[in-house]
Parts: sequence; C-alpha cells; structure tokens
Amino acid sequence: MTQKNKYLITNFHKLNYPKGSRLIFIDEDLENHYSTEEKLQYECSYINSIDSLIKDLSNNDILIKKLSIYRKKFTTLLNVYNKLNNSEKYWGLIIDNFLILLLENIILQTRLLQKIKVNDYYIASETIKENFFINFSNLQIYTYSNDFRKLLNSLILKELDFKSIKLKYINNKEIKVQKKKNLINLF
Repeated sequence: MTQKNKYLITNFHKLNYPKGSRLIFIDEDLENHYSTEEKLQYECSYINSIDSLIKDLSNNDILIKKLSIYRKKFTTLLNVYNKLNNSEKYWGLIIDNFLILLLENIILQTRLLQKIKVNDYYIASETIKENFFINFSNLQIYTYSNDFRKLLNSLILKELDFKSIKLKYINNKEIKVQKKKNLINLF
C-alpha cells in the first residue's frame, strides 16, 4: 500500500497537488475558503477548528504580558533615540495599537502552528509581493493580506524546526528565513 503525500496548507493559494493527496489545512476557516469542487480530488482535513480559534483569541493573558514587556523596551529605545524622557504611558498611547496588532497575529499563528508535528508534511513554496509595511496604516492593511500570513507562517514554522521552508519575492529572489534562538519561547 502506498503512502499518500501530506501537504500542509497554511495560506490561500491554488490547490495544485497530485490527485488523492492529503491536504491538511491549518484551520477550518482556511479550508472553507476553498469550494467543495476544488477539494474534491483530495483528502482534506484541518488542524484547528473555528471554535478553537475563538478560544485562542479570547485568551488575552499572553498578549497583555507581552504588550507590557515590549512597551517597556520600546519606551527605553524611543526615549534614547529621540533624546526624551517620556513615560511608558506616553509611548503606549502612540505604539500600543501597532504592538497589539502584531502581537495578536504572532501569538495566534504560533499557537496554531505549534499543534503541527514537525516535518510530517510537505510545505508549499510561497511567493510574496511585498515583504513588510511602511507605517501603521499599511500594517493594518498588510496584516489582512495573504503575503503577511505567508511571511509570518514561514518565520514561525522555521522557528518550530520545519526544514523545507521556501519563501520568494515575486521577482524570484529567495528570502533567507533564518531561525532566531528562542523566538517561539517568547509566546
């Protein structure tokens, strides 16, 4: 009996896999973005249900803890850089929206991806158009883009010791996704 290839689907893209392959979606929501017709030739399942996503989003303890840590660090950096002596509360008013948006995305995606057994799946090579954002307005738009999800998932999967992570810009230049020691331990 032959073993079917399992592919981990972490981002929305065209399903172009060998017929009969097992497609494992990172969450139920992502699987629901595909029509029944698109999934017909594959064995499909998901790792995280919508209910578990809601539960993960409602747990703010880690977010509050990380926000406090990063606000304190940014206060020091911004005061030194700007030659000021403003309080954490002052800088918090300016940077908390930015930090909360980033931290929520990182924490949620890390929780989702930690449920995956390392190197048990093939992971699609991803291509992105943009690699980052310029300001907070761009960040708000960018976090809802597929490119942000591709970039974030690639970085987290690399931290979780997945070996076959390939991420490219649209011009085919490969992005070096390097593991940063203890990044995942932060969350």
